[in-house]
Amino acid sequence: MSNRGTRWRNGLIAVVLLVAIGGAVWNALAKEKPVSDQGENAVKTGGTQDQERTKQPPASAFGPAGKEKEGPMRGKSVPDLTLPSLDGKTVSLTESDKPAIINLWASWCPPCREEMPYLQKAYEQYGKQVDFRMLNLTSRDHPEKMKAYLKKEKYTFPVLLDETGEAQEAFGVINIPQTFVVDKEGQIIYHHSGSLSKKQIDRIMKEITS
Repeated sequence: MSNRGTRWRNGLIAVVLLVAIGGAVWNALAKEKPVSDQGENAVKTGGTQDQERTKQPPASAFGPAGKEKEGPMRGKSVPDLTLPSLDGKTVSLTESDKPAIINLWASWCPPCREEMPYLQKAYEQYGKQVDFRMLNLTSRDHPEKMKAYLKKEKYTFPVLLDETGEAQEAFGVINIPQTFVVDKEGQIIYHHSGSLSKKQIDRIMKEITS
C-alpha cells in the first residue's frame, strides 16, 4: 500500500475515534443533567417551604408580652362595657366616680403572674380611692384554674370576667398583660403593654390619687 493510502486510512480511523469519544462524552453529560436539575429543584422547593414556615403565625396569639411601651389607647374613651364579676355582680366600665385601673390578664400568663403581687399591694393600699378592675380573659382562660390560682395566691382584688371575648376585642388586645389607667371622666390617660414593675405601679398610684 502506498504512503498516500496509509495516511488516508489513518486519518479515517482518527475521525471515527473522535466521533466515538464525542458521543460517549455527550451521553455521559446527558445522563448527569437530570440529576443536577433535580438537585436545584429540591433546593428551591426546600427554600420555599422554609419561607412559608417562617411566615406562619404562632400557635397562639397569646404568650409573653413584648417590649414594654406606652400603648395606643391613651387619650381614647374606655369601652362602654358591662361585665360580670367573679363575685356574681355586674360592673360597667364607664360608671365610676373614681379613677380606675383596668388590667387584662390570664392565669396561664407568666408576665401577668409577675405583676400580680404588686397590683394586690396597690389594691390593699389604694382600693378606696381607685377602682381596681382585674379583667380576666375568661374566654381564653380556664375558669376553675383561674379561681384556684387566685385562691392559692390569696388575691382579693375585684375580678371581672370577659366570657365572650368582647372586652379583648374592644380594647384591641393582642398580648397580655395590658394595663389601662382611666380618669374620672372615663378617658384612658395611660396604657401600658407588658408587665408592670412595683416602681411603675407605685408611681401610677401616686399620680392618680394626688
